[in-house]
Amino acid sequence: VAQDKQQKVIDLMKAAQTAYTENRLLQIPFFSLTDYLVLLRSAAESLARAGKRALFFSAAAVSDFYLPSNKVVRT
Repeated sequence: VAQDKQQKVIDLMKAAQTAYTENRLLQIPFFSLTDYLVLLRSAAESLARAGKRALFFSAAAVSDFYLPSNKVVRT
């Protein structure tokens, strides 16, 4: 991080930790791309009701385990 941006990053990290500690940051686990997309849509629809009072932040590494549907073993 550039030296002139370090304090801003520190402040943002502290704010995120405070939000998590105060139970204002919801982390939602998922196990597949489909899970992620369904949960993402549901979260967006739920937060839409709050208008400008809500912040939606999505960070996910779905590419780490994405499998095309034709490669998924079905039982």
